[in-house]
Amino acid sequence: MHSAKLYPENSNGHPIAAGYNVIASAIAPEVEQYVNPIEDGYYNAKSQSGVEKLIYIEDGKYWFMENIEQLRLIKKPEGINTKKLAGLLYAGHLSVKNND
Repeated sequence: MHSAKLYPENSNGHPIAAGYNVIASAIAPEVEQYVNPIEDGYYNAKSQSGVEKLIYIEDGKYWFMENIEQLRLIKKPEGINTKKLAGLLYAGHLSVKNND
């Protein structure tokens, strides 16, 4: 990180808006990789222990998929680390229906 003065050198010492702006600007490059939004769609979520689950993400929410065998035949979902789900709201389970 680059060196930046976090607080002004005056009697106030820390005006909230200016102080938070400097702090956010200083740490943003370091934390950006962890907070980027995830695009809506299907993903193969894999935990550090190797457990894989098929999930669907939409509008900041995620669902675990049921009947995933059909979906895996239709789509090849992108892999995603389960840590990326930390900022999303768990919304339950969804069932994949056969449209034949």
